[in-house]
Amino acid sequence: MKNYLLIINLVLFQIAFAQKDVYKIDPIHTIRKLKQAVLQPRLYSLVFKDVSIVKAGANRKTINPSYIKLETEVETLREEAEQLQSVYDKAYQKYADLEKIKSSLTKFQSSEKSFESKKQHLIEAQVLALEHGFGELIYADDHINSMKKSKFLLLKLNKLDLKVHLKRVSWKLNTLASSEPIKDTSKDDLLAVKEADLENTKKYKYFKSKGIKTEKSGLFINQKVTSIKSLKGDFVKVGKYCILKSDFKNEFLKGEVISYEEAMKYNFLATSKVTSPKMVFKNKKDDSIYISDINFLRMYAFTINGRFNKYAKNSNASNRAKSQLVSN
Repeated sequence: MKNYLLIINLVLFQIAFAQKDVYKIDPIHTIRKLKQAVLQPRLYSLVFKDVSIVKAGANRKTINPSYIKLETEVETLREEAEQLQSVYDKAYQKYADLEKIKSSLTKFQSSEKSFESKKQHLIEAQVLALEHGFGELIYADDHINSMKKSKFLLLKLNKLDLKVHLKRVSWKLNTLASSEPIKDTSKDDLLAVKEADLENTKKYKYFKSKGIKTEKSGLFINQKVTSIKSLKGDFVKVGKYCILKSDFKNEFLKGEVISYEEAMKYNFLATSKVTSPKMVFKNKKDDSIYISDINFLRMYAFTINGRFNKYAKNSNASNRAKSQLVSN
């Protein structure tokens, strides 16, 4: 409503300013002038009206809930799969080391070499046994398993005792490492499925936000006056205006009539967003408003301020004004 009042005030001001010139249009005179015209003028009636402008919503994006859910599931499965892998790795390492211990004991017992030449097998077995908390004595000296050094020296003095002892150790090892551990791959299999689903799921959902609706008042083209000779009465100039060729942002609409000053302010003329400047004029009797070429009143008025229009006397006037008759 504020815009509406501003426009009315502006028009009234311009009307008051231009009231010193009154142009009388007579149908008979208009018909004669139209016959002389090289180009037929275009005349439109105007109307003030309230309009709604809807600004298109902006492009937005939001996280896809399905993606977030899958991402969480994948992270959880990865942690669980890593834990299972860690448990399996430890179990397999223990199994493999116990097998190495048994192999080392077998190599020692089956070798015909001297004790010093083959004791390395016992040393390797003892080191692995200590790592896995296997408490049976396999080997001891000043550096390895030193607390049981004396007991091992006694076994070492009697080959038969050492042989029987090592067989007993081997038997006990067989009860500890009966079979190779089996890896649980259920989490890995499910993880592979979920990762594939995640890869094929879009992370974002795109949408347009709700448009913004604004109300405004303005001066607009009403309709084309097809019979210019029907125009009659006393008219006064309102001022120079331009017609919008298309919508502009959230401020102007196609067909809206704006002042020449506004057109210059927004650089509309240079960018061809409006027509060339035209003249808006008003019927003094019924307040109807029209827009046409800049020199329309000068060319078609029978009298100006009660005096015969000098410009109208020259039958070639239309030819000289040809360049000023600009189509929409």
